[in-house]
Amino acid sequence: MADETEVVATIESEAATAAAAAAAQSTAVAAGAAVTAAVADASLTSPDAVAAKAAADATAKAAADAKATETQAAETARRGALTPEARAAEDKVVADAVALKAPAPEKYAAFVAPEGLALDATFLAKFEGVAKGLNLSQAAAQRLVHELAPAVAQRNAASVTSLAAQAGAEWLATAKADAALGGEKFEANLVVAKNGLQAVATPEFVKFLQDSHLGNHPEMIRAFYKVGKLTSADSVHVSGNDTSRTISPEDRLWPGTK
Repeated sequence: MADETEVVATIESEAATAAAAAAAQSTAVAAGAAVTAAVADASLTSPDAVAAKAAADATAKAAADAKATETQAAETARRGALTPEARAAEDKVVADAVALKAPAPEKYAAFVAPEGLALDATFLAKFEGVAKGLNLSQAAAQRLVHELAPAVAQRNAASVTSLAAQAGAEWLATAKADAALGGEKFEANLVVAKNGLQAVATPEFVKFLQDSHLGNHPEMIRAFYKVGKLTSADSVHVSGNDTSRTISPEDRLWPGTK
């Protein structure tokens, strides 16, 4: 039993010795690393190292300055070779780019409409709110107005044209059903109305009636029917009627519109 105790004690003693040796080795390694770092730092902060780094930095800065001076000289020479108009155009491009990147103003100045167009006040009020929310500069917002206004105007014009055509068809249907104008005598009454129109209307007025479809309105037909009756004594007549084919009421009243 004593032998076993001695063996255990010996093992524990050897283990303790090995652990102490490992700890001592680790401490030595750490100390060596610290010494190495200290030496490296000392070499970097030595007067010679500091002087060398300062010289290298100065050389790099001198090279960069020389390159910048060379670039500026080349740009000055290039600009000098341009015509005044070309220089002004370049300056405008730069100024426009700066203006586009500017923040939104406190209040937008009045926007300029593209030539031949008018800007709707309701549309502008809504647009300004959106532009402000997007932080668009005056120049950027004006550019959008210039690009969008023609498309909006075209869409509005198409909508108005479509509505006018629809209204014209409805007015013509009403005229055909009118107790005085319509019925079996509608075709003949259209001829009389056309005679009255030709007697008093200018070509511009006729075109206006055609484009707006107002010429199909029952009251417009009625008015020119009365004029046609009054001028019938002057032998005003519709020429070129071809009785061999069927002519629509629209063609009788507004020939040449299709």
